[in-house]
Amino acid sequence: MSVLWQDTRLALRNLRRIPGFTLLVLLTLGVGIGATTAMFSAVNEVLLRPLSFAEPERLVMLWDKNELRGWEQVEASPANALDWRQRVTSFGAPPLHGRTFTFEETWADAGPLVVLGHALWTRYFGADPSIVGTTIMLSTAPPSRSSGCWARTFATRSMMPGCGRRSAGSRGCATPYGFARRM
Repeated sequence: MSVLWQDTRLALRNLRRIPGFTLLVLLTLGVGIGATTAMFSAVNEVLLRPLSFAEPERLVMLWDKNELRGWEQVEASPANALDWRQRVTSFGAPPLHGRTFTFEETWADAGPLVVLGHALWTRYFGADPSIVGTTIMLSTAPPSRSSGCWARTFATRSMMPGCGRRSAGSRGCATPYGFARRM
């Protein structure tokens, strides 16, 4: 144990004599620890954590196909997705309050609209059903009209950093716990 103590004292004495080197060592350690933490956080969120959906093995990704352009796997257009949703009753869950997007609201000129996740709605808006139809502020986007709130069983992940609060009120948050957004 005395050898370890002697080595530690010697190292500290040498670091005190060369402040530039000491600063470089501390900065290197800080950057290394920060990068490692950031990479683990990303891997943990994407690969290690289970999905926040009930029965995640039943989730599917729907793709569209455009044979005229030779596209085998493309994202479905909003109009096609709404057509599919009208024809098949197993798509999605109804919101607890309010509604989801209408066909007219899927077009770019309809204005920003959000459906709040249950955790965001309860934590930052006090589970107030009157939030539906009001304008809320998200720090990374223009003011958006709230069209609904998901039920607790419809789990969402944070899709976009931001702050959700009523534009005329004082309640706010650092990041949303999840919301669906159509710009």
